[in-house]
Amino acid sequence: MSADMTRAQGLHDRLAEQTKEGEPRPTVTDILTKACASALMRHRAVNALWAEDAIELHPSANIGIAVAIDAGLVVPVIHQAERLAIAELAAARADIVTRARASQLRQEDLDGGTFTISNLGMFGVERFVAVLNPPQAAILAVGAIESKAVPTGDGLRGPSADDT
Repeated sequence: MSADMTRAQGLHDRLAEQTKEGEPRPTVTDILTKACASALMRHRAVNALWAEDAIELHPSANIGIAVAIDAGLVVPVIHQAERLAIAELAAARADIVTRARASQLRQEDLDGGTFTISNLGMFGVERFVAVLNPPQAAILAVGAIESKAVPTGDGLRGPSADDT
């Protein structure tokens, strides 16, 4: 499905402007991580793992971020993502992605995920089906943000000059 990302893109732009030199620049993935962590705390039945004979509900949103590396795909985890501000999520994401690409992840970086985000939007992929990481109960596949006209109750809303 598609979603209106106008406000998320605006937040991304504001956060990028406020980022101090030497700090990781927040990405759309960081914003989505915060949104997903908040949603998982409100809808705790989704923040779950399949066990052998039961569903385990978890008190914290441990969000896995799919990272492509030369050897394939790894999913390091940002633990207790609901407790972190977007700037802190950006720093955690930058750290795990850098270490993933340098083959420096520890086992604890890969353990305990309760939900995964797989974002191919930065590669221009519009939509795809992400593969669920067992024993997790859910994954979010994120495609590219596109500027286009959309129908509203009053007609069409087109992309603004700021979207180009």
